Amino acid sequence: MRAWILSDIHHSLVGGLFGTPIKVPDADVCICAGDVSDDITTSIHYLRRYIEPKMPIVLVLGNHDYFGSSISFALETARAETKGTRIHLLEDQAVELSGCRFIGATLWTDFSVSVGDDEHVPPEERRNLAFGLVPAHVADFHCIFRSDERQHDENGMVTVHEILSRHRASRSFIERELDMQFAGPTVVVTHHAPHMRSLDPRFYGQVTSAAFASDLSDLIRLGSPKLWVHGHIHRFRDYLEHRTRIICNPHGYQGERGFSGFQSNFVVEL
Repeated sequence: MRAWILSDIHHSLVGGLFGTPIKVPDADVCICAGDVSDDITTSIHYLRRYIEPKMPIVLVLGNHDYFGSSISFALETARAETKGTRIHLLEDQAVELSGCRFIGATLWTDFSVSVGDDEHVPPEERRNLAFGLVPAHVADFHCIFRSDERQHDENGMVTVHEILSRHRASRSFIERELDMQFAGPTVVVTHHAPHMRSLDPRFYGQVTSAAFASDLSDLIRLGSPKLWVHGHIHRFRDYLEHRTRIICNPHGYQGERGFSGFQSNFVVEL
């Protein structure tokens, strides 16, 4: 099976008027690791118009796909709009296609990854620091509504606690799936990165990096999927962690075209 890998298309209605859609190469499946647009309906419509007619899609949503909605409502909308299509939306779910197992989730983060200059700090201390600083500097906490009931002293936006809870649930799901024997290749697809080696070195030491990646190296070593595809980091990544190949092929914002390292015809054999 030949898989076309991409993420972070960041399509906008205005950009669509002046730009051209991404050229779709010849492949058997598209692995899309999220952030198609800033609106879930627009994201699904883009995929259905430009990619689905040419190949099935394995999709996980990115943080931008949830903008203007709650996580729960955006997922509900996406499931309704992909029902009966060739788009396989995965959120703590797995699907088998042509003898290949795909395990998918947005993943989010646990806010405790080392951001480069704090490896000596215990993970729980790193998380507490990130809890206090990240929400003021990351758009998710201003653009995504909370799915649970708000407390009297909170606004209606998503909280670090909801994101941490979802991360833990997704990590547990991926771990359980990897524990199950499967004869063919296994591909994990997430939007957020599973290893600090994926972080952009331009942001070395910045606490906001805790909202982009988590350290899942132990899970990768034990589960040993053949491939782990992620997005969210607007830099091309292709490296080996233990026996798992980790790939990020982000299109990026319009101003990052030619800067993110995006390869429009990046196809791998599974």
